[in-house]
Amino acid sequence: MPSGFFATENAALIELMYTIASIINGNIVEPELLDALVETAVEQFLRGAGPLV
Repeated sequence: MPSGFFATENAALIELMYTIASIINGNIVEPELLDALVETAVEQFLRGAGPLV
């Protein structure tokens, strides 16, 4: 089982995937907006996924 930063990063990625799946499956966002929403979520996650200094 990963520990430290990588455990936190993995948990955040899993939470992001669950959140996106919930939004898609719950029809919370109009289908034509989903691609842009997912793209933005992934970009923001990757930008914030660097090591804590």
